[in-house]
Amino acid sequence: MKGAKNVKGRFRHRAIYRIARCIMMPYFRIRFNEHAKLIKPKSSPYILIANHVFNWDPLTVGISFRQPMYYVASEHIFRWGNLSKLIQFVEAPIARQKGTADSKTVKDILIRLRGNNNVCVFAEGSVTYTGETGYIAPAIGKLVKLSGAGLITTSMHGGYLTHPRWGKTYRRGKLTVTPVAEYSPEQLKEMSVKEINEIIKRDLYVNAYEDQLALDEPVKFKGKQLAEGIENVLYLCPNCQRFSTITSKDDRFRCDCGLEGRFTETGFLESVGSVPFEFDTIVKWNSWQEEWLEQHAEELQNTPKETPILFHGGQELITFERAGETTSLGKGSIALYADRFEFIPDDGSAEKIVIPFEEIPKGVTYYGTGSATLAMTTTDDRSYEFKSDASVSRSSWCYEHVLAVLNKKESEEK
Repeated sequence: MKGAKNVKGRFRHRAIYRIARCIMMPYFRIRFNEHAKLIKPKSSPYILIANHVFNWDPLTVGISFRQPMYYVASEHIFRWGNLSKLIQFVEAPIARQKGTADSKTVKDILIRLRGNNNVCVFAEGSVTYTGETGYIAPAIGKLVKLSGAGLITTSMHGGYLTHPRWGKTYRRGKLTVTPVAEYSPEQLKEMSVKEINEIIKRDLYVNAYEDQLALDEPVKFKGKQLAEGIENVLYLCPNCQRFSTITSKDDRFRCDCGLEGRFTETGFLESVGSVPFEFDTIVKWNSWQEEWLEQHAEELQNTPKETPILFHGGQELITFERAGETTSLGKGSIALYADRFEFIPDDGSAEKIVIPFEEIPKGVTYYGTGSATLAMTTTDDRSYEFKSDASVSRSSWCYEHVLAVLNKKESEEK
């Protein structure tokens, strides 16, 4: 693994990592009630793979390791101007562009490892919206196999309910970082890529609600505005079966059809209105949403071409090149049809922008919290992002799920 050219500023990165770790340990203990075990790897370099529960994960997991490491981070953090320059100076993270087959990221990871540096990867590539560990791409096992480095798996519990990705506020309950397993380069050499992927999925799996139910007394995550933003994950009402009708305030959420519920301090859902619902967790509600979309796939695919399936105002459309500056294409509305996206500018003098599905074969992805920024990359390598005004709840989670169903017919035909 040695012999590769090392990272510029490596000594500085290591020094800052150690200082930051000493500062963050007491802060996270006070702020989030974090309990992190010190993990002492048997060998180095290694790839640390962890689940992704909230935005502070790089710091929360870093507290458990005295040895510095480099993090793989979403490419959007490299487009924050002076803040991006500061992040590069402090940490020099490895950029990963979502929604693309990013071979450059793999190359950069291997360069770091071969320079005898440790690398941290959040295998899901995105913070969980539901509290359950999400999809892990098979490419992660290929990366581990190709690297020749060791592998450490770590799971984080409590982060989702500390700050749900869809939510607006932080809560204080209990946050733990748990070492799961360490695999030596020799062990990994004897495993197939499939076997490596299986151990990663097994080791990283966390369900926030199963964690709570396993306790004699579930942890209370106390805070304010507990339900606000929940419409970013609960995008389909089980009573009237309409999209984007749920709103939230304080610890309550409701639909104009009469459904009303409460998000409790333990993270569970309670029906409080005259129209009951059967789901006590966001995981169960989301499973129903996905099943509903599958059952109504043909109906959605056959929606008249002039009728939008989803529509939201208060959007800004920007475009950019990899890790480059962004260019705003204006403010307006986004519409999802059976075969395309449309951006309709508020300025009537500007023409609408049409993005057919065949031009975004990788579909859409998203980053950020709340409504999240909806992102896509076209076949000519042009990247677009839709950002919502603060006053608008436009669920990127919903757009991704509906688009997947709409694209399924085209994939089957091909």
